[in-house]
Amino acid sequence: DHALEYQKQYRKENREAVAAVQKAFRSQQWWKEYKSEYDREYRQENAELRAQQSREWFLNNRARYHAIQAKRRAVKLQATPAWFEEDLVDVVYARAAELGMHVDHIVPLQGDTVCGLHCHANLQLLDPQINMRKGNRYWPDMPE
Repeated sequence: DHALEYQKQYRKENREAVAAVQKAFRSQQWWKEYKSEYDREYRQENAELRAQQSREWFLNNRARYHAIQAKRRAVKLQATPAWFEEDLVDVVYARAAELGMHVDHIVPLQGDTVCGLHCHANLQLLDPQINMRKGNRYWPDMPE
């Protein structure tokens, strides 16, 4: 009990130093690979549980879910240029459905640093796992 209390107090008093050590640890390549493999195995082994949890979250948070979807639609609408090529975009979405792929915005519509357009030139087909891992945190030629 004494050791746990000491560790808790130390982390509280040295929050920034502890965070820096943890960040350095997590940035090591072997850790990233280990964590990625662990997460992949967990998702496979617990697919039913995760689906059930996701469904329960939806049922308990319908209003929030619909608010998130409405915001996404509004952002997409605002990111659609006047010269929108609807026929080309429809082809990309149809091809994605045929191949079981995701349609990804190369430059994210809601990125922290920059926001892209919803247009044919900003779309690509990605494997679902890669697209979900990418999120809106990465795009080609992203400044570091």
